[in-house]
Amino acid sequence: MFIRQSADGTEYGIDALDPLLWQETRHLLTGDSHRNALACLDKFLRSNAERAVQDPVKRAIFQRDLWAVFDWAAAGDDLPQQRRELEPRLAEVIRRVALTPEQVRALPDTYAAAIAMHQFAPEYDPRNPQQPFLPPDLFRPDGPWVCLSAYSEEPQQLSIFLAVRDSSRSCGYLADAKRRWRISATCALRPSHPCCSSTLPPCF
Repeated sequence: MFIRQSADGTEYGIDALDPLLWQETRHLLTGDSHRNALACLDKFLRSNAERAVQDPVKRAIFQRDLWAVFDWAAAGDDLPQQRRELEPRLAEVIRRVALTPEQVRALPDTYAAAIAMHQFAPEYDPRNPQQPFLPPDLFRPDGPWVCLSAYSEEPQQLSIFLAVRDSSRSCGYLADAKRRWRISATCALRPSHPCCSSTLPPCF
């Protein structure tokens, strides 16, 4: 369902994080792609294919990918019959590959693993502003990073962080941003920080 093929046979989407499906997309809703998707899902359900995927990490990624397709199918208004044919099948596969609470708790810490691999710079480099960086102290309770906003956009959680090294300047920046852009700003992970006052609205 993730792989799209052009007229010349070139395949796209194999290494994509999200499916190549947009609001106006008819892929999976019409023609062979729709029939093939239904047949694939039916075969998976009939054969209890979820038993073949025992690795919890693979199951979690597989569920996440299917969830993205389900969200796309459920969000549209056109071709309602075709969407209704897809949605219950997708939902049942998503349910079957779901991890137990114990398996979820045992999943590897991908943030810690990424830090240990040293593939990203540890801090922002003003001389190279386009360079990605991953702070090793991002989630440290006594560290400089404050979570301004954290919200779920299933199946993902998105968070915005601000490095607070000068409390007086950072608090002023947040207050100014709130007034000028009407943003919601609060410190979801460090409510005791001076910037996280009750004058800032909740971020959810």
